[in-house]
Amino acid sequence: MALFGALATGCAGGGSGDGFEQPPVSDFRAGACTTLAPDILSVGRDARRLGTANVAPPSVQAALKQAQDRLRAAESTLEADVAPMVSDVVVAIGAVRLSSDTGGLTLSIGKDLSTAYQRLVDGCIS
Repeated sequence: MALFGALATGCAGGGSGDGFEQPPVSDFRAGACTTLAPDILSVGRDARRLGTANVAPPSVQAALKQAQDRLRAAESTLEADVAPMVSDVVVAIGAVRLSSDTGGLTLSIGKDLSTAYQRLVDGCIS
């Protein structure tokens, strides 16, 4: 069973054929959400690729770092309602990366990323 099999329950659009669907960028509201949509969606895709190991695959770690860097760089310019949700994703990615670096990645840490990701998506398409 994949670590994040239920990551995007309830999302519609851009599916990958495995039951995981993400909204299209066009569904994201104007402003920071639209600008950051590609990075937000990449976090969702990469979180699903974590698997069940205690260490994330190197390609996933690299992709999450890139998304985290771009999201963090945008934090100071975000709308007030989006900023806390983006910050939660940045922190959750950091926890995944740190725990993976030490071989301590757990289902709970991965679920925290899933939850933060889903909250941000929901906030950006509402």
